Amino acid sequence: MPFRQINRVFSRGLAMLTFFALLASASWDWAYFQRLGTSFVFMASPSDYIMSTFRWLPPFVLAASIIFLLEMFLSRVEGFRSEEEIIETSPIPKFTRIFRMSPAYMIMIVFVIGGLWQLFAVDKIKALNVMLPVLGIYWAFCMWFVRHPVSYETLGIAGRRLIFWVPVISLLILSHGYDTASADLAISRGEYRVVYSTGEKEGDIHLLRSIGAGVLILRVSTKEISFLPHHSYDRIDRISSSEE
Repeated sequence: MPFRQINRVFSRGLAMLTFFALLASASWDWAYFQRLGTSFVFMASPSDYIMSTFRWLPPFVLAASIIFLLEMFLSRVEGFRSEEEIIETSPIPKFTRIFRMSPAYMIMIVFVIGGLWQLFAVDKIKALNVMLPVLGIYWAFCMWFVRHPVSYETLGIAGRRLIFWVPVISLLILSHGYDTASADLAISRGEYRVVYSTGEKEGDIHLLRSIGAGVLILRVSTKEISFLPHHSYDRIDRISSSEE
């Protein structure tokens, strides 16, 4: 492949990844601010979306890397054969087809049972706990849909993976944003002190995030959320353990 073509493919791929990362960050921010208060989302700038990427991307990159390496390993062990080739060459194709689908069924069952258990057994309900049964039911629908010969052939391997994973990843990102905001609001002790331009000091503050031309703070004792423009304070100090 000529260098120009490689460069063009790389540039397009990087542009697509950047676009989807910003889209995912905007979705994460939307869920985060839905929990805090919808008015704050309008203060966010493109740079805020970029910074949000570092809050949700690392765990998703780790999970995607593990899945990718596992798929590479299994593809090598199976001789890079397609799913249908493995089933057709098996001496017991019906059993092999059911066996090959069993991990997907197991994930679906774990999602549903795990999510329902969390909903009824845990005092503080998280958005992720609500999403897990939904994802399990969605996966069951997807498996029923793609097993039809027409949809299986029409979608191809790329289409089937998109149907399975795009809604799942989207819902997980939304849940992560919402639950992150819930964890911020549940903070019981502020770890920062604001020194205002007037010289006044205010402690027991939890920094939620930078946004636009200022920062969002949580006054822990009252659970009040406020926006502080950068020009309204001199500095924000972290309170050491000896000062608490």
